[in-house]
Amino acid sequence: MLTPALPDLSAFAHTHMPFYSPKGDGGAWLFCARAGQGPAWKLATTLDGQPAILPLPFPEEWNICCPCASWDDGDWDISFIAGPPGGPCHLYSLFLDGARPVADQPIEPKIAANAPADAGFARADWRITATRRGPIVIRRGNFIRKIEIPAIKYLYRVAYNPCQPHQFWITADIGGKYRLIRLDDAPPGNAAEVIGAAGEELYKGVPIGDSAVVYARRDGGFEERSIAICAHPVSTPFQGVGYKDDTSADSLSCIQCFRKHVSAALGFAREIWNGHGAGDHLDHRPDLAAEIAQAELHADALGIEGYKTALRKLRHSLEFTKWDPTQANLDTLRRLWESSLAVNCGCAKK
Repeated sequence: MLTPALPDLSAFAHTHMPFYSPKGDGGAWLFCARAGQGPAWKLATTLDGQPAILPLPFPEEWNICCPCASWDDGDWDISFIAGPPGGPCHLYSLFLDGARPVADQPIEPKIAANAPADAGFARADWRITATRRGPIVIRRGNFIRKIEIPAIKYLYRVAYNPCQPHQFWITADIGGKYRLIRLDDAPPGNAAEVIGAAGEELYKGVPIGDSAVVYARRDGGFEERSIAICAHPVSTPFQGVGYKDDTSADSLSCIQCFRKHVSAALGFAREIWNGHGAGDHLDHRPDLAAEIAQAELHADALGIEGYKTALRKLRHSLEFTKWDPTQANLDTLRRLWESSLAVNCGCAKK
């Protein structure tokens, strides 16, 4: 697990909603919500050790918070909650250049889930949304699971462990106190736990390193916060978490069919690589193009943004090489196939 080197946290006054995520090169970036020039919160990340607000094309009075981010083949896959004062808010996602994830021009994010959301995140094929009283709704393709915690009076944040993405970290008002709850996205998993520290509420916390928690420390008033580290949190069991599954699928919303087309594309790519391409009487380039097109249709019907993005990049790469696949192209197809094994679309096909 990541053992991070944090930036100077004294520069992160008037911030909350921290999320510290590892990069592929062993480094990491801190994302957070930072007070803007007005009363609204804005999405920020580290730039040369200092917090830098991302130039997003939203009205100045909108709040932008709840950042989560994962490293995806050289890009940051970022999600956040945004909306006007009083709502409604929605879950948004965007990709940023991982080398330096701050753009000179405004970035164009897109809505990642149509339903209003006060909390949640998007990651690969996951769409997690929640309103202030719950439930927490998990969408992966056409598979839907609801997590219900009746004791929640007000839900502030739903995030995940960047090194164990099936582990959710939830901040909520329970019994008039701010509780940080850690639980798995599926039963039976590990039992839910409250993560705390003596004399300190780990408000909107997420894990960092092997055991520490990065959280929003209260410095004065309720909104006067800065990012801090709790090196040795303690956990106590938490009861009262319910799970309910609800699935549906149409003819294209089938992960097995998606996987079949990815497998076929990989087979044809290997044939082309072995000489059955341009100039050969068994030119399999049209077959490869057809299978990728079918896989894109299924990814679109399943609503899996990560697969759609990967296939679009793959198709553009193959167009550039006149459909002469590279080892990197084959690796992409293998990763898609392996990743699809973890997706349940709810389809009844056998």
